[in-house]
Amino acid sequence: MEKKYMKYSVYTLFLALLIVISACDSKNSTEPEEKQYTNMKVLVTDEAGRPISNGVLYTVPQTAEVTTDSEGWATFENIVVRDYSLSLRRSGFPTYTITVTPDPENSGEVLFTVDSEEPNASITAPTSGKFMSVENIVFTGLGSDLEDGELSGDSLVWRSSIDGEIGRGSEIRPTSMTIGEHNITLTAYDSDQKKDEKTIVVTISDYAPDSYFPFFRNAEWDFEHIEPRFSFRNENGSLELWEIFSLHVDILDGNVRTSTISYRVTTGGRVKNYDYKISDHIFLENNNVYVSKTVEEIKIWDGNPYGDPDEELMLTTEYSPAFLIVPSVNDIPENYSETKSYALSVLWTYNDRIFGDQEKTEHYSRDALLTTGTKETVTAYYKDFDAIPVYLSMDGMIRNWYLSQGVGLVYLEYNSFVEDLPPKAHLVDTNLSVNAAKGLSAAKPSQSLMTGSFGGRTLNIDNVPAEDSLERFEALIDVFRSTAIR
Repeated sequence: MEKKYMKYSVYTLFLALLIVISACDSKNSTEPEEKQYTNMKVLVTDEAGRPISNGVLYTVPQTAEVTTDSEGWATFENIVVRDYSLSLRRSGFPTYTITVTPDPENSGEVLFTVDSEEPNASITAPTSGKFMSVENIVFTGLGSDLEDGELSGDSLVWRSSIDGEIGRGSEIRPTSMTIGEHNITLTAYDSDQKKDEKTIVVTISDYAPDSYFPFFRNAEWDFEHIEPRFSFRNENGSLELWEIFSLHVDILDGNVRTSTISYRVTTGGRVKNYDYKISDHIFLENNNVYVSKTVEEIKIWDGNPYGDPDEELMLTTEYSPAFLIVPSVNDIPENYSETKSYALSVLWTYNDRIFGDQEKTEHYSRDALLTTGTKETVTAYYKDFDAIPVYLSMDGMIRNWYLSQGVGLVYLEYNSFVEDLPPKAHLVDTNLSVNAAKGLSAAKPSQSLMTGSFGGRTLNIDNVPAEDSLERFEALIDVFRSTAIR
């Protein structure tokens, strides 16, 4: 009996011990751990150690939002000690984030360092393009920085890929730049010498706005004949009807000035179309404009001007000395007169449909008269220009040019075809729109038929043969030569 009692007593004690242990484990598994709280003091600076004020700091998990003072300090009070993502937010700036763990002893400080931002540069004008000269271009740009604000003065530097630095500031007007294609770069610097760059491409031509005869790369002029249709009887008594379609002048290659005229001639029901091009090699010396060599090309189609021409002829004329065409080009003297003698060497290259390529060389001398008149107002396509008349005469060729400062030739007369009614042409368009030629386009004048007696240039050459032959082309080219604009 006593043994049985002891057995149950041990069992009861063991059971009670298990209950106590179980109760202890249950208590330990459900009671939360005690949290620790602290204050976190944060100093926000940039990479140079400068304090960042008015920045908003916040954490994830969320605690509070605090703002940095003028010295860059901000304090999070009574936050749980744990790992946080700490972020800085400022208007206009990107958001910066670091990972921090507050010090439970309230003795630690967090240093939050952010990078200073790079500036921003922009070129507002021009946007790239071709310009007549440095005098026609103004560079404008902007620079800004999140820390420094708007940039100006020495913080904005303009450089050319050819000429190096060309100016500083938000607007510059260079007084000298090399002719050619430039990569123009605007660099904006902030106070940390961080930078941003923007680049455009501009081409500068050698335009002289004071010149009465500007010739610069990429210049273009378009002319129209006031009476583009006229007729006359040639030396054989046949009636010729001429229709002039276009007269275009450009300078696309250095100092070569090219004039191209397209027209149609109808004789006795037979139609021929012509393209005549004259290229003058021009140079400036002692403020005078000279022509050293002239290359003339004519292409002729029987009927419609499609495909290869039926006839071709080329003339190359060299002048000794160089042919003076405009005296004192920036200040043409009024009522000036000069006669000079020139030696001409002419190479004719003719493609004969039967005999193939033919060449002929001529050497002769001619006197040329150059005179100027008094400045007057002329109208070209309903726009008035102050122009000086320049009169050129050589070997029966007579031209009256009217030259306007900054634009060049605006009106011309020549005696190539009709003695009593000389053909007249005026400027209708040019890419010198920055000057007085702007706004030339208007209603076209009427195109009536002009008639008269054949004269002028043919008075000094042999009669033009009626049939196609080298002699006929030589004579016609001699006539056509005076229709081009030199």
